[in-house]
Amino acid sequence: MIKRDVIKRHLKDLEQAIAELEKYQNCSEEDLRTDLSQCWAVEHGLQIAIQNMIDIGAHILSTDLKNDWNDYTEVIDKMGKHGLLPKAFSQKIRKFAGLRNVIMHRYLDVNLSVIYDVLKNHLDDFKNYLLYIEKYLKRRE
Repeated sequence: MIKRDVIKRHLKDLEQAIAELEKYQNCSEEDLRTDLSQCWAVEHGLQIAIQNMIDIGAHILSTDLKNDWNDYTEVIDKMGKHGLLPKAFSQKIRKFAGLRNVIMHRYLDVNLSVIYDVLKNHLDDFKNYLLYIEKYLKRRE
């Protein structure tokens, strides 16, 4: 059985990360390239947001569905497969799991164009994720 308090804490952390990231939406890609503090703030915010998404999915999958997975991308995929998220949406956001790994482990150089694109064009995906999880929790009441 899912622990709602755990999910709620992750949702709160995700909301906070989104709010912090929104503060940087007016910066340019060049700002990220030249201002290390701004760049790190955005990267860290994305890392936190993505990790909370994955942790929520992993918790629900492991407790409600007794499901297993091999990597973070598979957590997102299985959320779509089992109806926690619409399939098309899970396919759209699955790339976030890989981005989290790149940011976290600093594989070679982080592609700032990708970071900038997510910051400018995909924060709504995080907001939609929140809505889908809240709907899931209501269905489980």
